[in-house]
Amino acid sequence: MCRLQRCLLGSGIITSVEFTFGCVFNLVLGWNIWDYSQQPFHFMGQICLLYSILWFLLCMPVTFLGDWLKEKMYLPRHKES
Repeated sequence: MCRLQRCLLGSGIITSVEFTFGCVFNLVLGWNIWDYSQQPFHFMGQICLLYSILWFLLCMPVTFLGDWLKEKMYLPRHKES
């Protein structure tokens, strides 16, 4: 999967989790932790396009870091002849 796809997937997962927890905490329990209803392109006041884009941008350095860590942590085993 290319980096762009991983960032889109990551943003989608984070936004889905934010929506789920927003519905539980804000709508069901009434805690009113966040409210995006004043933001353009919001959905039920729990998620909005701006923050989904910001999550996508945050996923970029995270994927670079993950690739770098995977490279550094993977130590190929050499067979002794």
